[in-house]
Amino acid sequence: MVEYDIRIGYYDVEVIPPAIKNAMAIYAWFVEVVNVFIYCIMVRVVLRYSTREIGAYKWYIIGCQTCCVFTFIVKAMIEDEPLFPYDVTVLGGLAGLFPNNDHVVRFFFALFHMFFVGHFSCVTLMFLFRFAQTTGHLRMVQLMSSKRILFYAYIPWAICVVVLTLLDALYSIPNIDKYVEKFGDSNPKIAAYIKSKPLLVEVNTWYTNYERYVPTLSGLLICAYCTYGCYNFKTKRNDCFSDRTKALYRTLINALLIEMLVIAVAVVTPVLVCQEFIGVEYRPLGTALMWRWLYLYPTFTMIFTMSYISCYRDGFRKLVLKLLFGVNAKNGIVVLRSASSIVSATRSSPY
Repeated sequence: MVEYDIRIGYYDVEVIPPAIKNAMAIYAWFVEVVNVFIYCIMVRVVLRYSTREIGAYKWYIIGCQTCCVFTFIVKAMIEDEPLFPYDVTVLGGLAGLFPNNDHVVRFFFALFHMFFVGHFSCVTLMFLFRFAQTTGHLRMVQLMSSKRILFYAYIPWAICVVVLTLLDALYSIPNIDKYVEKFGDSNPKIAAYIKSKPLLVEVNTWYTNYERYVPTLSGLLICAYCTYGCYNFKTKRNDCFSDRTKALYRTLINALLIEMLVIAVAVVTPVLVCQEFIGVEYRPLGTALMWRWLYLYPTFTMIFTMSYISCYRDGFRKLVLKLLFGVNAKNGIVVLRSASSIVSATRSSPY
């Protein structure tokens, strides 16, 4: 087990009141149930209504959203309560059923980071795929669309992430009992609160440092470069694609810019607010609320995917008409199952 310089000291922090904790738990599971429902609809829409121009990009969409949804499901399962600025998080939920089992905490830690890295890796690959499609890098598109890259790159990468997270969880996270012993009575109120509770000691392990700089920071740089490359290519005259394909790629380029903005606003801003503008006393509550706010991030990205990209928007409309009203819509014609009448509808522009 690695020894870390753990922050003890005395900080006048307030723990989250039970009523607020219960409200956050109800909110979290309500959002996650909604997210799973939206996810099932999105997968059906993406698989059924993807056009030829989108191609294998649909699999990157599904992979990205799958990892994103499960990242926050794991978060909801453990109902974490960070006690920042102390280097410890109190866990509840399923982890609370095993308060004295250190391995359960390590398992959830590893599971969260597996899905988090998987999501960020898929986001980076989505940006690369859009860049390759838009700028006409056909070899890159063919490579990223082939099964070879799945077996020779993506699956080995996933196995590597799983192994690294498990090793980190088993051998790098400080032992709970040693932390409680070292904490002692430096803050009697917090010492009594964390006693006999499942705890996750928050330290910068070798893996979290790797995760911060390799998949995350390098991924952000790649995404920024792809966004710039696509936007720069869009401003140049290009006659390689049909008007329909240009319109689709223009939509995807704009989606790049919107997604980058959402990441900045929804993720970075709350983190900065919690760290810089909330006093030490209420920082545990502010940090917990920040994470609950981020539970809506997959909700937004899935709805955005189905509403912004035209083929998915039309597909979602057809799916809703079919499921709710027993209506089929084909080529702009709405057909009722039980009636013989046919109602004509003007098909809007696909983009």
